[in-house]
Amino acid sequence: MEAAPASRPGGVGPIDVAAPVAAPGRAVVGLVLDSRQHSGWAVLRAAGEVDLFTADTFAEAIRALLPPAPVPSPRGVVIDLLQVAFMDSTGLGVLVGGYQRAKRSGRALRLTGTSDQLQMMLSVTGLAAVLEVFPDVEAATA
Repeated sequence: MEAAPASRPGGVGPIDVAAPVAAPGRAVVGLVLDSRQHSGWAVLRAAGEVDLFTADTFAEAIRALLPPAPVPSPRGVVIDLLQVAFMDSTGLGVLVGGYQRAKRSGRALRLTGTSDQLQMMLSVTGLAAVLEVFPDVEAATA
């Protein structure tokens, strides 16, 4: 996935990419996002790391795909995390914020491609009982 211009609010298409940054004591990291429409859902695909340094970009991408009603919009957002190598508690907070925004607007937020590490974090925090997790995009949009 390559960097591309941001999509229009409520639309689908490429999303701005967080410029790779060097976290103290870590290698250069970044987050690449893009979105598409699938079966009436917006699908946001993420690759890289979701942490303190990239969370704002991740949150903005979710907000862009969940505009306030009455803007015509998708049934909800499916976030494909298959290519996310790492997510910290900041990223979990973004997912919770996205869930709350979706719920307020009568839409859903669903996850796919969650790693074992992320599944454990969701379970330990109790978020596994709140956030819907599906095995793949096809199942999440059915």
